[in-house]
Amino acid sequence: MIVYGIVLNMKRKQPTYAKELTADWTNRKWKTTRFGRQKYFPFPLTEEGYKQALIQFRQYIAEHQLSAKRSEGQSDQVQMCRFDTTVNQQVAQYLNHLLRRVRGTAKVPLSPQRYAATQSLLKHFTREYGERSVQSLNSGDVRWFADVIWQAVTDEKMTVTTASTVLAIVSSFIRWLWQNDVLETLPRNIRELSVTVPKTKPKVITKEEIKSLLEAGDDVRRLYILLMLNCGMTQKDIADLRQSEVDWQTGRITRIRSKRQHAENPPIVEYVLWRETFQLLVKQRSTTERVLLTRKGTPLVEEQVIENGFARSRDTIYSKFLHFPAFQSLKERGISPKHFRKTAASMLDAHPEFSRFAQHFLGHTPVTIAERHYVVPSQERFDAAVKWLGEQFGY
Repeated sequence: MIVYGIVLNMKRKQPTYAKELTADWTNRKWKTTRFGRQKYFPFPLTEEGYKQALIQFRQYIAEHQLSAKRSEGQSDQVQMCRFDTTVNQQVAQYLNHLLRRVRGTAKVPLSPQRYAATQSLLKHFTREYGERSVQSLNSGDVRWFADVIWQAVTDEKMTVTTASTVLAIVSSFIRWLWQNDVLETLPRNIRELSVTVPKTKPKVITKEEIKSLLEAGDDVRRLYILLMLNCGMTQKDIADLRQSEVDWQTGRITRIRSKRQHAENPPIVEYVLWRETFQLLVKQRSTTERVLLTRKGTPLVEEQVIENGFARSRDTIYSKFLHFPAFQSLKERGISPKHFRKTAASMLDAHPEFSRFAQHFLGHTPVTIAERHYVVPSQERFDAAVKWLGEQFGY
């Protein structure tokens, strides 16, 4: 019988290839080559034999990693072995991977809120398959889980948007298993977990409602509203505004959206400030790197992951509107502070000349080839668009 073996490179801790072994390999199983020290897991040339050798390989890796952690004095429960076999254990490993991105120890960052959503929504998957062997996941499981989620939508236990997010998160988790050699093959129907949510018309606030809010609000609330209307900012953008991004002589803000800081080729947008916006910004200006802070000197919006892996956030700007009597009727309609930004962009989009600046106003990354490589928005015409927008609110 021909004997093959899975080759383990001790530096990468991964199976690199299977090859035919000579007779001496069936006894030694080790060899030092120019690629480093290698270990072979021999098996007969059958499908079942390969599976058994793969199990031995994974067990060896798990034991090797566990002994390394013990020698470093690390807790077995804090960092789990890469080849843990149940779905629950692999979910914990996946969340540890995401946590490194949140804490900035990975190339691609992740927000604490996104981490918290992933942690919460993966429970739908672990509720169905948590105790299952992760190697047993197949196309039938993908189809069954998608049916369970859509049945929850039919029963009005879950919205379409939440269902789409759950399926996308589970799809990312399964792909991560496959990319890290935990799953041998990617389920062929993985695309069943990808759903396009029907687009709905964005809610907007009327000019009369905005004027009423500006009249009823104090200086701080008025400044928040004006920054959202004038510069298309979210609460996070306002909280992240830096002194260097404001031209205190000419009354301009030049910045990349907080959400797009790590995107490829993000647009740098320069906004001319309305007189009222600039005056309030100067009045509320802090002496620290951040332009605006709370009364206690802390950031207006804070997102962090605490030690047990749960995310915690604090949005002072949202709280200001939550306790704003004049805003309560809008809140009942499902309006949030982010709708000021949407309202301003919608007004620009409806203008016959300035509609082409709506995406630039929002700070969105260019999509078309022309936007990315050929067309530079005219700053003069964009200034005119922003000034026209201010005139609609009496500024």
